Amino acid sequence: MNRTRALATLLVVPMLALAGCQHAKVGARCRTTDWGGDGKIVMRCVGGRWQRSMTYGQAATIMSVLLSKSAPPAATGPIATFNGTGDDVITLPRQHTPAILHITSSGTSNFIVKTADDLAVNVIGAYEGRVFVDDLVAAGQTEITSNGPWTIEVLALSTARNTGGVITGQGDDVVHGHTALVARVTHDGVSNFIVRTYPESGNGFNLPINEIGHYSGTVLLENAIIVIRADGPWSIVPR
Repeated sequence: MNRTRALATLLVVPMLALAGCQHAKVGARCRTTDWGGDGKIVMRCVGGRWQRSMTYGQAATIMSVLLSKSAPPAATGPIATFNGTGDDVITLPRQHTPAILHITSSGTSNFIVKTADDLAVNVIGAYEGRVFVDDLVAAGQTEITSNGPWTIEVLALSTARNTGGVITGQGDDVVHGHTALVARVTHDGVSNFIVRTYPESGNGFNLPINEIGHYSGTVLLENAIIVIRADGPWSIVPR
């Protein structure tokens, strides 16, 4: 029995039990609307007699099919990808969902990415980083200022790394804090170092860190999306 079928069987038995499954025998008298079974055959009471409905194996097969059809597909790639050279305006996917923008550019001058509600990137020269979009629809049209080639990948939030242990990075990034934790945070850069936390409830954001240059400190990071703006290497070490 494969893993999916085994899982389906485990689901069928509790389902029948919750529905009031009782011991039954094919052909025996019954007065109920509940399911019955004898450990091998699932039965229903029809016309005052227990009648065979299906075997537990057949029920498991049905559940397996239902599970395969109802399970959401795993994120296997970008939601959308935009490529260009020089200045441009793109429209992000019209989905009311948070997302991550993985942005790269190999230009030599100003590189700016501005959504309808945020200045996502504002640097000089080459860039690679991941920035957070709270709502793709609200972000709307996105303006790019560049003198070279660039790429923007729209990624599902599920692609963010988790803060289950020590996590390190370089530059802008988005990580997922599934549990609140007290952590030692460091940054070894020369420009802005900003850490925002966006609660999954969607009620605004908090700003545990807003510094310039080198930073080392201990802060409370919520059960939230953690958005990092940095120009150097950084680390988050749970205490």
